[in-house]
Amino acid sequence: MAQINANLEGVTPQEGKGFEVRSPGWYPLRINDSDIKTKEGSEPCIHLEIVIEDGRPGKVWDYLSLGQKLTKSGKTAQEISFERLKAIAIAVGHPNPNYIADTGELHGLRCLGKLKIKKDPKGVYDDKNEITAYKPITGNAVPAPPQATETTQAPPYQQQAPPYAQANTTTPPPNNTQAVPVAAQTQQVVETNTQMPPQTPPPDQAPQQNKTPMPWEK
Repeated sequence: MAQINANLEGVTPQEGKGFEVRSPGWYPLRINDSDIKTKEGSEPCIHLEIVIEDGRPGKVWDYLSLGQKLTKSGKTAQEISFERLKAIAIAVGHPNPNYIADTGELHGLRCLGKLKIKKDPKGVYDDKNEITAYKPITGNAVPAPPQATETTQAPPYQQQAPPYAQANTTTPPPNNTQAVPVAAQTQQVVETNTQMPPQTPPPDQAPQQNKTPMPWEK
């Protein structure tokens, strides 16, 4: 027992972290505060304090390590944290998610976060929520830059055919020869084939020739 005679009038009670644990799912979030902390014997880490805005008191924390040690994925802890930081910047609609000079630029911005429940394997600590993913609230997303419209154009060697390959579009000269109907042509062929060759008169009807009689025929 310790006698302290503490006057607590006007003192704001300390806000504990024993918030109601949310069921797994997507919740509206607001980034409330941030800081870089370094524990003894550890590397610096960004602490993000995030408020769950679902009508009930609740907070959740995200930790982004700035360590240079390699992880099992082959990336450093800082590389993985920067990938997550950029996902947060895109989700909250940061005007330039490719460059963040100060984490204070994220304060007050909102997004959606996917929460899961993390249990203490030893059963010493209470269950708590962790953020596994971020995505924009409708209207938060930064619009993508307009893409240039590509115009498909044939290469120069296909744009115009050489003179010798161009189609002849000149009108052919008129043909003055009148076409003979097929029926008339057939009739002419039949008439030609049916004409009889000239007949030679028989010997007894051969024309007599004027012949001068010989002296003994007088």
